Amino acid sequence: MNKNKSGFISMTLVYTFLIIFLFIMLAILRTYNEKDKYLETINEQINEDISANVKTKITIINRILEDNSPINENDVSLRFFDVANSHFGNGNGLYYTEKLDRIDENSDGASNRMYYFRGTTERNHIVFAGYCWRILRTNEDGSLRIRFNGPYSQSKGCLTTNGAENNTDITIGKTMFHINHSDFSNEDYVKYQVDKSGSMINSEVKQLLEEWYHENLVVEEHEGSGDYYSSKVADEFYCNDTYSYIDKDNNVVSGKYAAHSLVPMFKDPSNKNIYGYSNIVSTLTFKCNLLKDSANENERISTLEDAYDVSSQGNHKLIYPIGLLTAQDVVLAGGYLSNELDEYKGGKNGMDNESYYLYTGFNYWTMSPYSNLDNDPKMVYVNSRGRLSSASVKESSSNYYVIPVISLKSTVEIASGRGTAKSPYIVK
Repeated sequence: MNKNKSGFISMTLVYTFLIIFLFIMLAILRTYNEKDKYLETINEQINEDISANVKTKITIINRILEDNSPINENDVSLRFFDVANSHFGNGNGLYYTEKLDRIDENSDGASNRMYYFRGTTERNHIVFAGYCWRILRTNEDGSLRIRFNGPYSQSKGCLTTNGAENNTDITIGKTMFHINHSDFSNEDYVKYQVDKSGSMINSEVKQLLEEWYHENLVVEEHEGSGDYYSSKVADEFYCNDTYSYIDKDNNVVSGKYAAHSLVPMFKDPSNKNIYGYSNIVSTLTFKCNLLKDSANENERISTLEDAYDVSSQGNHKLIYPIGLLTAQDVVLAGGYLSNELDEYKGGKNGMDNESYYLYTGFNYWTMSPYSNLDNDPKMVYVNSRGRLSSASVKESSSNYYVIPVISLKSTVEIASGRGTAKSPYIVK
């Protein structure tokens, strides 16, 4: 009896241990399943984050298009011969062109849509290499042309149009376009760089710009990172259009007036009513060094002799991919003259524009020639009242400010910002 009782007790202990073991195993399995589900959830979240992160890797132009409502210039009939600002109208914001016949700035036979800012816009601020810049337009390949706009402050942001008035911090210095050279021709004085007897002579402006580029952009973003600011800069054209001229009989006269730079081309640049519509040959064009084909009145020949670049399709005369605004850039932004009697020389009847985004309150150079006639070569500059004017290159009084222009690669990404002065786009 005792034996049986002992046997019963032994079996009870076995079953008890078995039940406990099963509970432990069930608990372990439950824990494992919960852990597995937890890991699955974590993995799903990681994948979602990765996917979301990929979506947020947005290029500059995509962010600009998201934050603005681009307008087809054909739909609003912009008058490029008149100024543009919030008071005058005639365009304020982001515009794009579909007139493909006048784009092809690379002269490669292909034309792509371009976007540009115009008027009193404050949605084109961007920070790159620790400096503020203003977005001008896209280039044909999708890269972004930007103009220097001074130091960046994390607390204050960037300077606005009005805030830049008489503030020379948005320049890198002041100089004559060329210093006097005894062996220079008039045509030489309006060239960004002169090839003379096998030697290359930089303009004072080009020298200053390339020195600034070397000191400020050929540096590492973070010490030891191996990432250089210059790696984000695109090799684009900067147009010093010195040859185009169409006389009153519609004949090309090379090396007289840079008629393309004047925008539009004029039948007779000496005509007192130079802006009269009867004196206008063509409209705005992105093509550099545009000549008229004498064999076909409606054809234009684009050469790249005056298209300055480092190594792409231009003349390969730049050390670094940096230049200045052209007269065309100012026209696109809204800084053109509107009075026919002004003769493009800053006369009293010209219309000032102190309300568009390229206004600064001081005189600064473009790289567009005005003329090389009458032993008085002239370059186009933006005057202290915001409009295009011309200055004699040989006169020491023509000592104007220099504001750099570069282009960012289309693949460059934005880390933050909305394009305003207080919240500028920050290049990633």
